[in-house]
Amino acid sequence: MNRLSRFLALALAAVALAACSKKPEEKPAAAPIVLAAPTDGDSRAWREYITNVVRKHGSPDAQQNFTYFLSAEQAADDQIFGRQVDNVGGAISRGVTAGTQLIFVSPDTEKMVELVEEAFQYAGPSSMNGVRVIFVGDPEHEARVREKVEPTGAELVFVELK
Repeated sequence: MNRLSRFLALALAAVALAACSKKPEEKPAAAPIVLAAPTDGDSRAWREYITNVVRKHGSPDAQQNFTYFLSAEQAADDQIFGRQVDNVGGAISRGVTAGTQLIFVSPDTEKMVELVEEAFQYAGPSSMNGVRVIFVGDPEHEARVREKVEPTGAELVFVELK
């Protein structure tokens, strides 16, 4: 009986070792995210585009995301634009905590630059340390956005609207 017990113990140990030495299955590589901005006003397509921008350029350590989107129609309406400036400016003046990402996207990138310029005047120097700002726009707007965002201490990630 003693021999049988030893044999079973050795057999179980061999099975356990074999299970432990098995290589974990490799997950297939995720398909690269291709960013292509919608050419129309389809809100579902824009939401998907913004989601892909955040997946590709966002921080995996971000605790919160706040997306500010101006459709072409909203950008053309001064009243809606003014409310959006008040909304963003109010949030910035109250303070944005570290670990937050602010995402700015619009088919009308000139109007979104104006929104950032107006809203970020409420931010003090180094008041947004640890915050990440993702701005999607035309390359000629990058310098204007950087001029407003960088003094706040926030990290700017500029993504070309394509």
